[in-house]
Amino acid sequence: MQRLLMVVVALLVGVYLLARFIPVEPVDRRAGLSLTAPAGSYGDAVMAAVSEQQEVHLETRPWHGIPFSVTTILWRDGEFLYIPCARCATKHWPNTVAANPLVRVKISGMLYELRMQKVETDAERRRVLRVFGGADAPPDVWVYRMLPR
Repeated sequence: MQRLLMVVVALLVGVYLLARFIPVEPVDRRAGLSLTAPAGSYGDAVMAAVSEQQEVHLETRPWHGIPFSVTTILWRDGEFLYIPCARCATKHWPNTVAANPLVRVKISGMLYELRMQKVETDAERRRVLRVFGGADAPPDVWVYRMLPR
């Protein structure tokens, strides 16, 4: 019995380590684990990487240490980058960002270390969503501002 317990624990540790360190990028609506790409920097490099609106991969860091990544949209408005989230109350990654706002974003093949900040005022949220192209901003669409770490 003790041997079986040790085998199970060893298997669980092995699976945890694989999930923690083996990159699996998200594809469309399927979530992934960690992202891989050459490192970029925030400043001018990340702003130059974003033309207007594009699909990116967002990696969050949950409390258990296994990265969680999703495909989303990012756009630029002035000096800031924004990521929207529809039906956020039903998704995993916004809760993770609330607990740990430090994220990594893969933009045009480069990986950027950023910090997410939820846009709290309704007026700013609506303004940013209008830039994105939404005529009306439903209350279940949240917006996050991307900031340097």
